[in-house]
Amino acid sequence: MSKLLKQLLLIIILILSNFTFAKGESLKKINSSFDKRFVVYSTKDAQSNMILDKQSGLLWQDQRTVINRLFYVNTASNYCSNMNLGSLNHWRVPTYHELMSLIDYQKSEPATSAPFVHQSIGDFWTSTPSVKDPKYYWYIDFLYGYTSISPMGKPLLLRCVHNAI
Repeated sequence: MSKLLKQLLLIIILILSNFTFAKGESLKKINSSFDKRFVVYSTKDAQSNMILDKQSGLLWQDQRTVINRLFYVNTASNYCSNMNLGSLNHWRVPTYHELMSLIDYQKSEPATSAPFVHQSIGDFWTSTPSVKDPKYYWYIDFLYGYTSISPMGKPLLLRCVHNAI
């Protein structure tokens, strides 16, 4: 079965099942009309959301820590890999291209059309190191969509991602 077909099948299953997981936790679909590209799912406490990007097949973290906690590159990876959201493990720091896929240059403050409840216009880490110096990593500014590199020792914001496949 082709990868594209597998992705489409998983997205259909997730949407139809309304994200019901083995632990009995279910996520309620709270917004699908905001943008046909994104579907928002909320946990029971409504403090933790996941955003399904139907275009990329990725699930995005949408929790309070996204707007009020800074991370260093080395702690960002540990935080994501230990996170459990929607009964899903194995979250990770997004690559440069994955995080850039959320940028909408027709928008600013924030520069995204993704319907995040916990939205910040700061600088977000990616898992992509600079080719010229591996002590620097790419980040993306969600105020206007600018990108640049930053030293590993600088704390920035973080939005974890999960493969839907």
